[in-house]
Amino acid sequence: MAIFPKREGGKRVIPTVSTVLILFLFSCSLFGQGRRVLVDHKTGRGVKYSSEKGDKRIVTIPHNFVRKKGEMRGAWVATAWNQDFPVCRSAAEFQNSFRRLLASLKRAGINTVIFQIRPQCDAFYISKINPWSAFLSGGEGIGFPGFDPLLFMVRESHRQGFRFHAWLNPYRVRGYAPEGKEAALKKLSPLSFARRFPDAVLAVRNGKLTGLMLDPGHPRTTEHLLETVREILHKYDVDAIHFDDYFYPYSDMKNADMRTYEKYCRNRKIPLQTWRRNNVDSLICSVGTLVRKHNKLNRKRVEFGVSPFGVWRNRKDDPAGSPTKGLDSYGILFADSRRWVRENYVDYIAPQIYWSFSEPSAPFACVMDWWASQVKGTRVKLYAGLTLHKYGQKKPFWEAPDELKNQLLYSAALPQTGGFILFSAGRILHASESALLKKNLSSALPLWGGTLP
Repeated sequence: MAIFPKREGGKRVIPTVSTVLILFLFSCSLFGQGRRVLVDHKTGRGVKYSSEKGDKRIVTIPHNFVRKKGEMRGAWVATAWNQDFPVCRSAAEFQNSFRRLLASLKRAGINTVIFQIRPQCDAFYISKINPWSAFLSGGEGIGFPGFDPLLFMVRESHRQGFRFHAWLNPYRVRGYAPEGKEAALKKLSPLSFARRFPDAVLAVRNGKLTGLMLDPGHPRTTEHLLETVREILHKYDVDAIHFDDYFYPYSDMKNADMRTYEKYCRNRKIPLQTWRRNNVDSLICSVGTLVRKHNKLNRKRVEFGVSPFGVWRNRKDDPAGSPTKGLDSYGILFADSRRWVRENYVDYIAPQIYWSFSEPSAPFACVMDWWASQVKGTRVKLYAGLTLHKYGQKKPFWEAPDELKNQLLYSAALPQTGGFILFSAGRILHASESALLKKNLSSALPLWGGTLP
């Protein structure tokens, strides 16, 4: 299209110098209102977009925060090892602690609580198949007579205008410890699935320590997890079932599950690594199907979401991967998170993009854009999983006082992004313990009208 129109006679209008100057200034003004170059606060140079050699693109940040109808403003509440929620000695203490949590999150502008109700093969609710969590009252199998924490949390959250997502860690039985599998299982509650079916438990070594997890390749494991989700759906009015990033462990599995593979893999032409991914894919697909059937039968709108590790695959290993390098969920955790999106196994995906814009291995901008491109054309919602745990720990590339604000501005401007989830609630509540985190939250929360608790 021509910038300057022609007159009826076919002659083009010749603009004056002042007209050209006005148009130039106007276009500059429009560009200035749109985006700005992200400058490294140390070097003063523009921040590179990706980690690939030869990519000379520089990150630009929108000036304004894009508010969206029904946007997710979530916070993970981690109960494993009582990271974000304390051990309680009574039902009254639990209720007061949860109400204080909601009050703080409401001030921060959070509208969705993602509460970890299954930290490790246990329960923060009355269950016939899982024991009370040790992180609830201090001892596994010990609850509060006549009180159901999850029933209370769902009702109180809804009463105060929050959505409540029930967060489950599907496979973890116990973190890494010096004692072996047999001794550890004896300490578990008699109700524990892991204790009742030790053949469905894997012992994974990490140096001199041993971690325990349910074996994804054992049929009993999948049956138990589906029954666990079914019990929650039938008893509680949760808004979503939520899985985190722990599938196969981050440490080297080696041949810990070789016996299961030999027993249950019917086609030996399938490599061990592919078989592992199929096990996880099967669980995710089955849970999604279960949730949709529940919704159809009960006229509900419960969602199923997963928050996987932020990098699916690196482009050097797969043309469909992101322009990143290093650890990836496909090869290490055997979690094919891209497939879950492309085949609509889940209702939403909240990748844990726990890197700064300046991180060399996985810069925030290119990872965020990659996920936006993956959900495009699917019915899957995208939420940005952002970390608050790297501020104030002398972590390289996390020294900028406006890193969080810039990540929120960048992700919100993408049409495919429907909001974000912050890890974790405890860091919001105790932001004053880190000067850098406090600065980041103080500049970010006002984007949607929130303030520090």
